[in-house]
Formats: sequence, structure tokens, C-alpha cells
Amino acid sequence: MYYATILKYVGILIPNPSAGTELSTSYVQKRYNNALDYLDKMGLPELLTRISITVLRDGCYYGVLQTVTKNDFVILDLPAKYCRSNYRDFHGNDVIEFNVLYFETILDEDTRKQALKAYPKIIADYYRKYKKGTVKTPWVKLPTDVGFCFSFTDECCPFFLNLILATMDYDDAVDINKERDLEEIRKIIV
Repeated sequence: MYYATILKYVGILIPNPSAGTELSTSYVQKRYNNALDYLDKMGLPELLTRISITVLRDGCYYGVLQTVTKNDFVILDLPAKYCRSNYRDFHGNDVIEFNVLYFETILDEDTRKQALKAYPKIIADYYRKYKKGTVKTPWVKLPTDVGFCFSFTDECCPFFLNLILATMDYDDAVDINKERDLEEIRKIIV
């Protein structure tokens, strides 16, 4: 019998009240419960599973925080083809650069305007500046508190990329062995 194992991602919330404040205080408990509700609304299992699969498939996951409020948490997936991460900040976080030429691939003008509204203001404003010619490069650097990247390696290459050639070689070897076995059978029969 086959059992599938699925990673379960969960958020952990550790209360840290100020000195002299008890955890049993009603306002501390209320804040803690609100924070738990917020973690539940984030949908961490689905979000982190999607990010993990993208990292395994593409080598990197690029995202940008679209909305972070008291009640909302929205992450926008960035197309990996139009992202890069060549720098790190003082804390070791990747500095994401996004190529605003991505919006040129959207041919319908109304759809492009809707896409620009969906992206954070820093990206939309930079695209408009680029179109006007006030900035030279199409690469906008996203602040590390907005843009983020996950990868297993610094090169951002798919995790199982080196297995493709080995798999092809294995398939070829199996085919050659089948042919050899058939030839041996023919020799025995003749």
C-alpha cells in the first residue's frame, strides 16, 4: 500500500509580552488570539507548499508583498524570467530586481493597466518612468521589506536539473539492454 507524505507547514506564534506583564492579562490574550487568527488567514500551508514546489521546479521563487495590513496579507508571485537577485543587503537578504519590460508582454492595454494596478506602487511607478525615458534601465530594485526570494542554491537553477541527463542515459541503457536481449534470443532460436 502506498502512503503519500505531505509536508505540513504551520505558523508558530510565541508570545513575548513586555516585562512585568502576565500572559493571562486580558489584553495580552486578546492580542495573542488576534495574531493567531491572522496566521490562520495567511493560509501558510498552501502558500508555503506553492513556494516550495516553485523552487523545486524553477530553482527560485520570487515574490512581492502586495498588501500587508492588520487584516490582509497578500503575496504576488513574480515571473522568474523577469527577476534576478545579484545583491544582498546588510542583513544577508536578497535584493530582488524586477524587469518592468514584463508589462510589454501584455498586449491588451486594458489588461496591462489592470496588471499595473495589481503590482505594488514602486513597480508601477518605475514602469511609467521607464516608458517616459526618465530612467535608463528596466530593472527596478525592490526594497527587501517588499521583495523576497527563496532558492536552494545561489545560481537559482532547478534542483533536479542534473538528473535529466542521467535519466536520459538510463533510458538509453534500458533500450540497449532490451535490444541486446532480443538479439540473444534470436541467436538461440537460430
